[in-house]
Amino acid sequence: MSSPTELAIKAALGVAREVAEGTLAPAVLDAEVVEQCRGLVGQVIGPGDALWGLQCEVARGVLAAGGVPADELAEWLAVQRQGENAPCGARNGVPTNEQVAAEQRKANAPESTGDGQ
Repeated sequence: MSSPTELAIKAALGVAREVAEGTLAPAVLDAEVVEQCRGLVGQVIGPGDALWGLQCEVARGVLAAGGVPADELAEWLAVQRQGENAPCGARNGVPTNEQVAAEQRKANAPESTGDGQ
């Protein structure tokens, strides 16, 4: 079994070899980083999660950069306000992650012509 130091050295040598050979693909590295980040912080559980503070910082950064359209922000504001008025612990219409994903898929789907096509 290799130590963490040995693993780090082997990884660095592998990257150096790919750079020297000209086979290092930035797009592949970017995709791997995105996958790793999504695995670490992509699932939002809520205030009890150790990653909650970081997720809030990321969300604020996205908002500051204009990453969420105003119409969608207005929808989320309504959801938040409704949730704040709910009895403690009640979901009261606050969507789950799955419901949000379904709504996003529906919003991005091509519109039907109404004639079954």
